[in-house]
Amino acid sequence: MYYRYFLLLFYCIQAQTQTLLINEMMSKNESVIVDETGEYVDWIELYNDSDNVVNTGDYFLTDDLDKPTKWQLPSALLNPHDFQLIFASEKDTVVDAYWHTNFKIQSSGEAIYLFDTNGEVVHFLPATDLGNDQSLGLQKDGDSLVNLFLFPTPNASNNQHQIDFSHPTGMYTEAFFLELMGNDSDSIYYTLDGAIPTQNSTLYTSPIPFNNATFQPNKIANIPTTAIPNDNYFEWQSPQNNLFKINTIRAIRYKNSVPNSPVYTHTFLVDDNIKNRYTLPIISLVTDSLNLFDYDTGIYVPGANVDPDNPNWTGNYTERGRIWERPAHIDVLTPTGDLLLQQDLGIRIHGFKTRSTPQKSIRFYARNDYGWATMNYPFFQYRDLEQYKRLIIRSSFCDWGDALLRDELAATVFRELEVDYMEAQPVIVFINGEYWGVQSLRERMDKHYFANHHNLPKDSINLMKGLGDAIEGDNSSYKDAHNFIENNDLSIPENYEHVQTLIDFDNFIDYQISQIYFNNRDLHGDNYKYWQSEAGDGKIRWFFFDMDAGFYKPQVANLALFLDDNWIHLFLRKLFENDDFKTQFLNRFNELLQTTFLPENILPKLDSLTAIYAPEIPEHIERWSYISSVEEWETNLKEIEDFIVERHSFMTDILYNLENKYFNLYPNPNTGSFTIALLESMTNVQVTLNNASGQVLYTEHIDILEKESITLPFLQNGIYTITLQNESEMLQSKMVVF
Repeated sequence: MYYRYFLLLFYCIQAQTQTLLINEMMSKNESVIVDETGEYVDWIELYNDSDNVVNTGDYFLTDDLDKPTKWQLPSALLNPHDFQLIFASEKDTVVDAYWHTNFKIQSSGEAIYLFDTNGEVVHFLPATDLGNDQSLGLQKDGDSLVNLFLFPTPNASNNQHQIDFSHPTGMYTEAFFLELMGNDSDSIYYTLDGAIPTQNSTLYTSPIPFNNATFQPNKIANIPTTAIPNDNYFEWQSPQNNLFKINTIRAIRYKNSVPNSPVYTHTFLVDDNIKNRYTLPIISLVTDSLNLFDYDTGIYVPGANVDPDNPNWTGNYTERGRIWERPAHIDVLTPTGDLLLQQDLGIRIHGFKTRSTPQKSIRFYARNDYGWATMNYPFFQYRDLEQYKRLIIRSSFCDWGDALLRDELAATVFRELEVDYMEAQPVIVFINGEYWGVQSLRERMDKHYFANHHNLPKDSINLMKGLGDAIEGDNSSYKDAHNFIENNDLSIPENYEHVQTLIDFDNFIDYQISQIYFNNRDLHGDNYKYWQSEAGDGKIRWFFFDMDAGFYKPQVANLALFLDDNWIHLFLRKLFENDDFKTQFLNRFNELLQTTFLPENILPKLDSLTAIYAPEIPEHIERWSYISSVEEWETNLKEIEDFIVERHSFMTDILYNLENKYFNLYPNPNTGSFTIALLESMTNVQVTLNNASGQVLYTEHIDILEKESITLPFLQNGIYTITLQNESEMLQSKMVVF
């Protein structure tokens, strides 16, 4: 992870040496406080953080840095440690204690600045998308940390609805006692199992001991997360040993039997070697265990919705939509315990067939309903973004019991191409304190992703898959393009030029070449995805999604397969009717073979990922029993390494054959059974096979419609020449039999 050591729950606002501060503000006041006319309007609260009286007339408020004197405060004396409430109503009036600015605060969030008479920014609060009746303010009166408040306090102290913890979330090498502090008139209740505390929970009466929790027996880890039995590749198995565990606590204040604070959630990792135990960032996911494992409503189990006759595609974990989203909390820490993010959010199960595997992918949703509308941290080294609406902790399906990192390896290559992809950061996951293994923190490719990465309005994004199935937005752009391409001759320049206005050729070519080169065996309708925006240039662009089934079988000559009559290959097949496109495609393929796809470029990426994952693999195996051993994992990595080396040589030969009027022949070497593959059909072809001495051993007249399989069991080990000849051309290729 690209570490920047500041708390992501908070923005750190420097007040310098100033005494007048913006202590709190609200942009969607629905029911918190009214002005003198009875209206609910935006408001800003100032605080005198000094022991001296301040003249407010020496200051200005503005929502526009280019207009620092937009609204001058009335001249009045504000006593030490006192508050002044100002309504941001656009009324521009001052009537006794009711002050109104000449501007409103944008409901979607905008920064508010306090200037002095010298034109200097004294203080500000950042632009933040707040929910109804939520406020943004200093964590405590006069503090440098900013927080979101579910219990706003206009014209009053920000401290009155908080719980103070004697120890913050983090790592501890020794056991300790945790003290919880709040208003003496309130009662504090807490839980240690992830459940939301209520008055039925444990009442805090004395400091709570926290130590290494590993001695406790496995609980949720012993709950089966797949149907048993099933015919899946992976069936849930109980952990091999007692798991390493960390501590979580959730606490709340009650006053007169009514909640008087938000729920506070903290994570404590206690072990004498804890700061050396992990090499990856840590995500502690905390939620009521019923949200995950309840028979009727738990999203992580087969539960009430499983069909015993179809266990791979049914179960609670296959359910989708907001109704199957559950509230949760995450703490994100560095390997040495620095807190990066602490946030309430929503979670859903993510993926296709991975939903039926033991370790599932989980999607994170930041919403005003839970607090912050975004997750505010630069999670990925190769991204400039610092705000995310959606993220995923991802497990693979095809690669889960193999190498774990194929899709992530592909992402490191895709950084150099003209195609969108999901950035990745491997992490260690704990759920309600129990070790849950290694997963990959990934971007979620939805309308927010494309809006953020391409600076487009999110509502302009059309996201599609397969034959134009709309995921988000409208699918007419793809339907129109598909109809035109399918029904027109693209060798005609006018038609070809029109297609160039419909799809991004550079993007399309890089996407197709990569799918071919890395031999993605799982490119079906749900993984064939693309997007378009009318707010941009309107062109369709493809994006990479799921390369877990790549990097297998280096000597598969699949270029011809991508030109067959499968619907998923229609665009490429039709575009190959045009010689200009064919030339552009093959030139780009050769360029990538000489740059991005070189083994000396990809092998170091594999080595780097291997080094990142290796320290964590033994504990992951103990948790899930897939893969069976570190040695098996290393063997699987060797297969990827062999693919990287052999694939480059194999595809280089294929392109050479194509450009020099040769043809594809695979497998090569073989035992006498092989397939001839062409980019274009040949009719009335005489196929001739000669041995090294020139003797004809086989000849036949056939039509080759792109590919033809031949078996010659009588062939001895050796080198042979195969010739294809008809009236218009002659092609040759060498073949090895062993």
